[in-house]
Amino acid sequence: MSGLAAVLLHLLIVSTWQGSLSRPNEDCDRYCFSTMRTVMDHVVANNEEKSTCKSANDSLALQEAISSVKASLESKDVKLDRLQSQLIATQESIQKLIPQGLQEKLSRTESQLNDLENKLQSMQSQMDSHLTAIKATLSKLEVKSIPQGFERIGQRYFYIQENKKENWVDAQDTCRRMGGHLASIQNKEEFDAIVDRIDRDGAYFLGINDRAQKDRFLSRASGTTASFLKWRVGEPSHSNDQERCVTVASGDMYVGNCSYEKRFICQSDDNI
Repeated sequence: MSGLAAVLLHLLIVSTWQGSLSRPNEDCDRYCFSTMRTVMDHVVANNEEKSTCKSANDSLALQEAISSVKASLESKDVKLDRLQSQLIATQESIQKLIPQGLQEKLSRTESQLNDLENKLQSMQSQMDSHLTAIKATLSKLEVKSIPQGFERIGQRYFYIQENKKENWVDAQDTCRRMGGHLASIQNKEEFDAIVDRIDRDGAYFLGINDRAQKDRFLSRASGTTASFLKWRVGEPSHSNDQERCVTVASGDMYVGNCSYEKRFICQSDDNI
């Protein structure tokens, strides 16, 4: 209840009380009721007016808030539309900068580069495998130094004993102690080079022999069939069972007696 209504009610009560003193009781009731009704009607009307004003103000504030939110959303939509338009325009500009067909060329180039990379990786893998195999092979090789007194003749190293004569077995033992074997010849070039180094009037044992089986001439170094033989006329011939050891003399080969003492030729390796 407002202050004005309270004042009016107070005045009404006072007036009614004073009037009741000057009127009979039956008149007082009618008078009080009439007066009170007028005041109450005024109070109710005043409250309804205030409620209506308040509701109107609240409704207006709500509408303003909704309008503000809508305006904000519309502003954001406008910005998004503008950004999207700018993005599309930028993409179109970039496309215009790329010459026709360049994109296809770039794609082909990228594909070729990928193929090349795959090939390089495959080649690298193969090279790694080869290097591994080579390293494994090298690790198995025994590095041998050239025995003292041996000289290079052709592609290999030989020792020619000129000052001492021994039978075939002792000569083989001497070559072994020096780090080699009684020599075998691998080809004509090597044979000719050796003949040029030795005394043509001397006789030299080689490691070639048929001691295990007659006429089957093997290399003492390798145990395989001799690679090269240059027989003198009438050879090989066997006058007795001791003639099983090949000898070099006067630029040819013949089957000599293994028990005779002769000069000899050693080789540094185990081949041939």
